Order: sequence, then structure tokens, then C-alpha cells
Amino acid sequence: MYKNRYYQEEASDAAVRELQLADRASLVMCCGSGKTYTGALIARKLKARRRVVVAPTILLAAQIAGEYRSLLLGDNYPVRFATITLACL
Repeated sequence: MYKNRYYQEEASDAAVRELQLADRASLVMCCGSGKTYTGALIARKLKARRRVVVAPTILLAAQIAGEYRSLLLGDNYPVRFATITLACL
């Protein structure tokens, strides 16, 4: 089982406090620091029923969904994908 790092707990607690006051928050963390896991912690602490994750590729979205399942949510968690293609002319 994955053990939370102290800075992930601090970041998730700060985000939850901010989201209780405002309708948005930003989470800025270094590469390899566990942003996906911290985001899942935030969702769990907020008891969020739905989560929207925006990723630049389906491959990355699938990776994030897999991490959510294995780290926090269990294998029975339903995940749905949607793609959006933007054209800049």
C-alpha cells in the first residue's frame, strides 16, 4: 500500500481548505512528486462523486485513471473517457 508523503498531505489539506472558500484552486508540484496521487487525495477528502481530469492525450488520461484506481478507489471504479480535438487556424 502506498504511504502518503508529508508534502502530499499538506498540499491536499491546503487545496481542500481553498476549495471550501472558493470554486477553484491551483496545485503546483514538481515532476515526480505525486501530483496524480495528491489530486486523488483531494477528491477523496472532498468526498467527490465525480472527478474530471484533463490530460493532453488519451494515453496519459488512461495512466491517471489507472493510478486513481490502484491507489485509492479500487478496481471497480468506473472510468469514462472523452476526447476533444481543437483546431487552431
